[in-house]
Amino acid sequence: MAEEVKLGSTKPMITTQAEMVEARVPIPYRDQCAHLLIPLNRCRVAEFYLPWRCELERHAYEKCEYELVMERMLQMQRIREIEKTTKAKQIQSGGAPIPLIPSPLTPKKGFIRDIESSECKYVGDQVNIEF
Repeated sequence: MAEEVKLGSTKPMITTQAEMVEARVPIPYRDQCAHLLIPLNRCRVAEFYLPWRCELERHAYEKCEYELVMERMLQMQRIREIEKTTKAKQIQSGGAPIPLIPSPLTPKKGFIRDIESSECKYVGDQVNIEF
């Protein structure tokens, strides 16, 4: 049975799109922590962006963002573990996975031009190309 990682955040969206538009929250910041960013920005405007004035609001917002980042990191870690176990199972069963991206050591076919002598050579199944 294949395991699956549930993507996305477990935190609910508290602020609606209309509230974020009204508060003029930039699109990249419209995440699960936007409900903390709106009062932080209001405090910043009211206090003329003095860094020591809105510490509680800023700390709450930064903590929320940190928790979102950590949650995404844990999800990626789970995804990598699942991929590693499935790859190990495939190798044990004898079937090697088909690479989606060719490795840089795979030989290329076609014509190449020697810079010094300006002559073209056809490269078939050669791995080492020498002039």
